[in-house]
Amino acid sequence: MFEEGNTSPLPTLPVILLEQETLESDDIYLLPESLVEFVNFAVHNAQYRRDELPKEAFECFHVDYYIAQVNNGGHSQYVGNSGWHDYQIADIRAGLAAIGDEEAIELYEDLCAYADSNPKEFQDGMVSGGFGDIPDFFQKADDAFFELGLGERLMRGDRDRIRELDCVMAFPFMECRRIVKQLPMRNPNYEARSKPPQQEPPKRSSSRWKWPWSR
Repeated sequence: MFEEGNTSPLPTLPVILLEQETLESDDIYLLPESLVEFVNFAVHNAQYRRDELPKEAFECFHVDYYIAQVNNGGHSQYVGNSGWHDYQIADIRAGLAAIGDEEAIELYEDLCAYADSNPKEFQDGMVSGGFGDIPDFFQKADDAFFELGLGERLMRGDRDRIRELDCVMAFPFMECRRIVKQLPMRNPNYEARSKPPQQEPPKRSSSRWKWPWSR
């Protein structure tokens, strides 16, 4: 399907393309990072949409995002930077359920319940973005996250889940890069979707995670 020069239209992209070396690595960070790079390229460069990629790609992506944000600045930073969108919350819930870490699931559900039951305090935490005076709940959530070692546990679980996904196709590094670079050519909607809007919306500060995923 991905032979050199073959550009037959693909209405969807129902696979995740990853480097074989990251799939086999003992480093718990490399494989999730490879998935993040693939999703970013497929969505932002090749112009594929959420429903044209495996749902597992976004679940693993957003679990990785949650881990990194909390590790960097706590749950207040996570909710502030993420925008607390429904689609992203659903991805993380599904991703944590697939990993099966009950303590992580309980902590995230506590965060969701707090958002519903204490909207003003939750909004204060979002606005602070991990800096300054934040509601006590966020500090307690951070303490639990780090005391339980959830950062490493969830990263390992995310890595192990990606390894087992039926929708993953792995190739040697250079071949994988060549195949992924062809994705824009294989998207029949690429040209229409890549045209800039008449008025460019403001862009959030970027990292290796790019937004939004709601389209």
